[in-house]
Amino acid sequence: MEGVLEIVKDIFRRHELDVGYVSVRDVMEGSLEGERALVSMLFKRALYEAVRGKGLRLQWVNGRCPVCGSIPILAIVRREGGEIFSRDVLYLRCMCGFIESYEHFKCPSCSVKGRDAFEYSIVGEITYRTCSRCGHTIGIVKDNPNLDLDLVMLVVMYGLVALAKDSV
Repeated sequence: MEGVLEIVKDIFRRHELDVGYVSVRDVMEGSLEGERALVSMLFKRALYEAVRGKGLRLQWVNGRCPVCGSIPILAIVRREGGEIFSRDVLYLRCMCGFIESYEHFKCPSCSVKGRDAFEYSIVGEITYRTCSRCGHTIGIVKDNPNLDLDLVMLVVMYGLVALAKDSV
């Protein structure tokens, strides 16, 4: 993992961005700010790209991404089905890019289950679902062919900041 981190840090150095000392532990714990936080996000993305397409059967582990260890903040609802019946399937997406199906009404942070365990806020096309037990919030969007998941992730992050400011 150190090698991947060094590649990301080298890219920043070439663009004359000083990220100082960043360790793999800092990246995995998400305790970085500013440009260093961007290094963390790029490291996680590079790590995901390194394992993507390798045929590994990865699944969420206690609500955490099996690639980078982050708790997801984005969920995509996809309509799936056959010729007669269809259903909505919830997919959690991590900042690193990992995406996998997950239970509809289960908090990825504390594992509480049930529709009544969440509070909802709707901002535009995004539904924010906040766990009543642990306070973890996830942005939920409906899938469509023109959906840019990286852009939606940024919009959800901005929305989470706005929601946090409103609750203070």
